[in-house]
Amino acid sequence: MIKQMMLVAVLSLSACSTVQYTPIAQQSNEPGVRVLYEYPQEAAFKSLGVININHYRPGFRAPTVSDVLPELKAKAASSGGNALIVRSHQVGQFDRTISIAAEVLAVKWDDHKD
Repeated sequence: MIKQMMLVAVLSLSACSTVQYTPIAQQSNEPGVRVLYEYPQEAAFKSLGVININHYRPGFRAPTVSDVLPELKAKAASSGGNALIVRSHQVGQFDRTISIAAEVLAVKWDDHKD
């Protein structure tokens, strides 16, 4: 009987999962720093370097890349970039930190002057 209750408890706990979706709405003609997923295919660009950020977010929710995007965009703009690609991110296991590496690009867009 105890084995059956343990089996039910284990199976019910193993079926729990959480999915979080945070959309990043950015139009292609929006001025400022764009967040890209790969190198631009139809625009000339130059890599300006890599930004490494360690960010702490107090509270009960683990930090996400979206929480750090304003800081990433500000740093990219201050280094002369107008686009960035998030290369890696890792959320701390027991604390509320996130480590992000992003590549800064200077892109010559055709749709507006940067």
